[in-house]
Amino acid sequence: MPRRTKVGKVVSDKNAKTIIVEVHRRKQHPVYRKYIQERKRFMAHDENEAAQVGDIVRIIESRPMSAHKHWALDEVLTKGVGPKSRCATRKTWRSRSAGKRPLPKSR
Repeated sequence: MPRRTKVGKVVSDKNAKTIIVEVHRRKQHPVYRKYIQERKRFMAHDENEAAQVGDIVRIIESRPMSAHKHWALDEVLTKGVGPKSRCATRKTWRSRSAGKRPLPKSR
């Protein structure tokens, strides 16, 4: 039986020799027949630490290397530009009362 493969995007490479790959797939709802996009994250072994955040990679099923890691990096398909800057994606949060009208006074 051939080993299973998946293609996804590297979302984390902070652990030593380990990457976290997010894989998206489309699935049809059994009742409503609408297509839903699901995502799942897999921990994969990266022996040479070749993959970086933002890369599109292919992972292949392997023997269990830890409690959660049983995939290995097969190849880096495309190099990414890395994660977006945190300052650019950070939202500024206001207090709940900011911008709201005060409640009317009761008589």
